[in-house]
Amino acid sequence: QCNPVDAQNQIRTLVGRLENDSTVLTVDIPKMLSTYNSTLLKMSNIDAKFSDISIKTTNDKQYFLVFKGSSYVSSFLVIEEKYQLFAYSGISCTTSDCASEQFGCTPKVSGVACWPCSNKGKCTKTVSNRSLID
Repeated sequence: QCNPVDAQNQIRTLVGRLENDSTVLTVDIPKMLSTYNSTLLKMSNIDAKFSDISIKTTNDKQYFLVFKGSSYVSSFLVIEEKYQLFAYSGISCTTSDCASEQFGCTPKVSGVACWPCSNKGKCTKTVSNRSLID
């Protein structure tokens, strides 16, 4: 029997803050890249070789922590609380098929599923009961 993960009970990692309506990443980028690259390879057998991390903001103020490599993109849902930005770090959505789509293969607000690629490409959900990024 599998209990659905409640978004309120998810593992959270402080990844940044809001300053004058702009997002500021406050993590040790090389360390987080190294951790997530090895975790994703171990858990989902994806050798993404991510080389960049950013916080992406949508028009309706939805935030994502985005890992980018030459062919893969992976994202985590980010929530804002009192100007601090927390990633729901126990679930990620990763793709190479629709890496150029703005919302292809990103976590849903519920925190339990990924939006599909609009081109029907493959989207891999990785879930853990502990943080994937630290």
